[in-house]
Amino acid sequence: MKIVGNNYIINPYLASAKPDCVKIKQQPQQDVFVSSKTKKEINFGSKESIAKRTGKIILKRYPKMTQEVYNKMPKYEKSILGITKDIDSDLMISMALDPTKILIKHFDEKYGKNNYVFVSIGRSLGLIADCMKALGRSSRTMPISGLHGKKITTKEIVAQPNFKNYTRYLREIGLDKNTISNDGRMYIFTDYCATGNTLEVVQKLLTKRLGVNSDNVTFENFETIYEQACKKNRTMVTPYLINLNLGTEYYKIYSPMEELDCLNLGAVYQVVNRPQNESSKYFYFRLYDAIANSKN
Repeated sequence: MKIVGNNYIINPYLASAKPDCVKIKQQPQQDVFVSSKTKKEINFGSKESIAKRTGKIILKRYPKMTQEVYNKMPKYEKSILGITKDIDSDLMISMALDPTKILIKHFDEKYGKNNYVFVSIGRSLGLIADCMKALGRSSRTMPISGLHGKKITTKEIVAQPNFKNYTRYLREIGLDKNTISNDGRMYIFTDYCATGNTLEVVQKLLTKRLGVNSDNVTFENFETIYEQACKKNRTMVTPYLINLNLGTEYYKIYSPMEELDCLNLGAVYQVVNRPQNESSKYFYFRLYDAIANSKN
């Protein structure tokens, strides 16, 4: 190869080509790398911010965060998600775990360990039901809202369109007459509010309309049960109830289940199959993680 000036080369392989001299662009100057920042100036974010970004990717892998999903998660994923802090959810979890443990001790002594099913009527005690399940006890949430302070009869409830969807759902979660009557465990249906007719209407709906009237069913006001449990454990009742009331109200923000109006029970599957958002997944992860770490 022969160089002609700065801009031309003669290529022997192009000897027959016209012209026999091929012009090419002048080569650029050699790249020069200049450090724009010192080592101290380079910052990819705090450990927590990196974990939060990575956590979003991890959570997208799981459509729902359940106890079963948490148990199967790799340790490195739990470690990453565990780095992030959320004061609100951590406070709610702490406000619910202690009362739940008091209730479990009370029920274990009264009915025998694993010999009862705690049923939250509506979402008011959903957090307690979730904590109870995470602590190894059986619990259910019976979705129904809008009864408090209203004069609604069971006849109106069962007459609404697609009510059969609701009875089918109760059967799927084991709250139908056959399942309960054939189960030797005590079913404790509980509502949070001391006032209002929620507990009364639900009791009539289940016993009179749906045939759930076996001897192993009881309908209890939560405050009454909790006061009894606290007295046995020599624990102050009022502070826990205040905290728990606040916790259950804020918990509804993170609940994967929307409110199901008592006159729209046919839409139950639309409510219970609601996609779980990121905040809800984080909340449930932190709940299961807090319980798992407390056992270690």
